[in-house]
Amino acid sequence: MSQLVPAYLPAYILIGSVATITAVLFAVHRGLQGAGWPDHERRRATWSIAILLVVWFLAELVPAWLGFLQGATPRIPMIQFGMLIPQVIVALLFWRWR
Repeated sequence: MSQLVPAYLPAYILIGSVATITAVLFAVHRGLQGAGWPDHERRRATWSIAILLVVWFLAELVPAWLGFLQGATPRIPMIQFGMLIPQVIVALLFWRWR
C-alpha cells in the first residue's frame, strides 16, 4: 500500500530547510560579531560555513529527488547512506579546512 505525499509538503520542507540554514548563518554571523572577530575574518568564516551548509543540503536533496532514498519492499533501505555519506564528506572537508 503506497501513500502519496501531499502536494504542499515538498514546498514546506524546502522553505523550512532554507529558513533554517539562513537562521544558522545569521546566528553564526552575530555570534562572531559579538566575539569581536574582525570584519574580514567574520565574513570569511560565515561564507565558508554557508558554502558547507549549502553543499550538504544539496548532497541530501539531489539523491532524494532522484529517488535514491525511496523505500520499496524488495530494495535495501538507502536512507542510512543518504544521511551518512554527506556527513562523512562534510567531516573530511572540515578536517582539511585550515
